[in-house]
Amino acid sequence: QFRIEYCGIETTNLKLTVASELEAAGAEVQLIEGGGGVFEIERDGNLVFSKLKLHRFPTDEEVAGLTG
Repeated sequence: QFRIEYCGIETTNLKLTVASELEAAGAEVQLIEGGGGVFEIERDGNLVFSKLKLHRFPTDEEVAGLTG
């Protein structure tokens, strides 16, 4: 199961794209609206991507690698 915490209008398309790709791969996805400019992705309770730590959004390759 994936959990995507996002914040703001600039992440709207990205969260939907990431969620759609994960769901297409058979994953269950929970979307959580947060604050403070976050875009965090957890898989089974483990943080697998953090915009707060990396200061950027995930690349297409990183998103594709989440289900592998």
